[in-house]
Amino acid sequence: MIKKFDGQYTPVFSIVLLGLLTNSPILAQDVNRLESIYITDEIESAQEVQSKTLGLQDEVSSDDLEEEVAQSLDDVLKKTASATTKGGPRSIGETPQIRGLEANKIFVNVDGVSQTFFFSNHNYSHLAIDPDSIKKVDIFKSNTDYSQGISLGGGMSFVTKDGRDYLARGEKAGSILKYSYEEASNLNGQAIKTFGLIDKGDYLLSANVKDAKDIKLSDGSTLRNSEFESLNFLSKFSFDLGKARRLKVSGELYELEDDSPLNATLDPPSSLTSLQGKTNIKRHAATLNYISTDINGLVYYSEQFNKQERDSDNRTEERNIETIGARAKKKFKINDELSFFIGSDATIDNVTGKSSNENVSDYPDGQITELAAFGEVNYKVGGVTIAPGIRFSDYELESKKFDYRDVKDSNLSSKVLINYEVGGLNLFSSLSQGFNSPDVQEVYATGLHRPGDGFFISDNYFVSNLNLKPETSETIEFGVEFKKQLFSDYDLLTFKASGYKSVAKDYIDQEITDYAIVDGKNGTTQFVNRDRVSLYGQEVEIGYLYDQLEVRANYSRNVGWDESREIWLSNMPANTYSFGINYHLDQYGIKVGYDAVMAMRQDRVNPNTLERTTATAGYTLHNIFASKEFRKGALEGMTLTTRLDNLTDKSYRRHGSYIPEVGQNFKLSIQYKIKHF
Repeated sequence: MIKKFDGQYTPVFSIVLLGLLTNSPILAQDVNRLESIYITDEIESAQEVQSKTLGLQDEVSSDDLEEEVAQSLDDVLKKTASATTKGGPRSIGETPQIRGLEANKIFVNVDGVSQTFFFSNHNYSHLAIDPDSIKKVDIFKSNTDYSQGISLGGGMSFVTKDGRDYLARGEKAGSILKYSYEEASNLNGQAIKTFGLIDKGDYLLSANVKDAKDIKLSDGSTLRNSEFESLNFLSKFSFDLGKARRLKVSGELYELEDDSPLNATLDPPSSLTSLQGKTNIKRHAATLNYISTDINGLVYYSEQFNKQERDSDNRTEERNIETIGARAKKKFKINDELSFFIGSDATIDNVTGKSSNENVSDYPDGQITELAAFGEVNYKVGGVTIAPGIRFSDYELESKKFDYRDVKDSNLSSKVLINYEVGGLNLFSSLSQGFNSPDVQEVYATGLHRPGDGFFISDNYFVSNLNLKPETSETIEFGVEFKKQLFSDYDLLTFKASGYKSVAKDYIDQEITDYAIVDGKNGTTQFVNRDRVSLYGQEVEIGYLYDQLEVRANYSRNVGWDESREIWLSNMPANTYSFGINYHLDQYGIKVGYDAVMAMRQDRVNPNTLERTTATAGYTLHNIFASKEFRKGALEGMTLTTRLDNLTDKSYRRHGSYIPEVGQNFKLSIQYKIKHF
């Protein structure tokens, strides 16, 4: 791979190093919130807090990511029952799923910035984010929070760390040097961060670079064309404006280069060189965020550029998305029983693309404008909580390259959560409606999709669909949550269980029809609406904490059925059991753990159709980890984390991927923290 990053961003590294050189060693500390007058980053309604408690919403913490030595989106989502990825093991091919719904059907935000996935293949479902910068990830299993956005069914919100998140009590400034390693891909990562308090605020400067080689798979082979390089620069500043008000400014640059098939979920033989190519992804983002105890306002700009070059004919294909967005939310507290908030958001996505081959025009230009207003109420009397909400969405899709008519629509969605609490037991039910508008690619796609073989199969062409309708859904969920101390003040038992059913109307799907050359016509690919699709499933989670010991287990099942065609939604994840146990030796700064994942056979596929998805065998994975924080002596200030994934070197394949996953994989991170002189 050509080392294009070398020397390209030297000025940015110099800024981060300048902050580093003004520091000296101190004790290593966990990433903690600084105890100060700073207000929280988000205005959380009582309904939002309750959604987390009841299990309608999961959270992945920075501690979880440290234990995973997270290097990819798949690592980030490993400990969640409702969210996963498909399309690996190449990190560029991983696309997020929530209860089986993929990236183009859920909302994804990074520090409030809406992420868009208006692309024609799996390469471009890549989420451009560095796991090392993540403070937490909120997983919304359904549309329980209209302020985050609306989709066919839930989404995920990534929050990156601020400068104060690296400071312990009494600290004013510091820096971190971090090295990470992954054996399966021979990945080497280096990170430099400098952070601290400034007059009435704080700052963070961060630089992270990774270099990975071809991946070793669980079947003993090496996955050709899977190496990559990535870099991430992040700068964040916050300023205290007084009277519990704060202004945050951030800027981010992310870039990834690799040499992989144009569909990263495939591993074609060398003879199919037309599928091989080089990919370059760049993302820039800037945000301005005003926060007070009752108002949260955000404006942002982001740009994501994607370029691929085929090895066979040097054909280049480019795709660019510019997004301008704003979001505001205001909270009103009437009394201890009643509160509500209102808000609005707006996004404008300008999508452009081109190909050096004029016959390939499946990258149409267009602009999507989405406007929304929302409101939620929380009323609690005795042990009963009632929390309704509404969201009005309006969107317009305009074609820029072809003389297509504009596509417009609007929708009013509603939801309600009812919870009854008594003696540590919560019984709850929620009903929520979803809405997801079609994107530029789905409506305006034209041109050659894939060439025929010149002997039997004809060429296949995209067909636009100006009558494509937005997707809507209704989801009902019932559940129970229980917490109780069993033996002493040092233990806690938690139990959560829920079941849901969602009915989606006008579900957007890709319909491919191929013809033989003797038929005298070309094949077609078109995005169409399926009249009615049902999604349903169950989740169970149990955990027990006793002093230094923590045990957890969960189960998840997600099923999809196309009622109009009477076939399965074949890309739903396998039924999965997981188990974990951690032991904390706080007095020595040591934490050790074990976790296991058992995925059942996924055979809800459609072998009598032309779909490529096939049944996937079940598998069980075992993983162990250990971390040590050095608090005194020559290594004072250092934290060492080791992890061994797939301990038994199990050969397996994830459902929805056509490549075996990684085999036994040793991971390592070494972090050293220093403070200001």
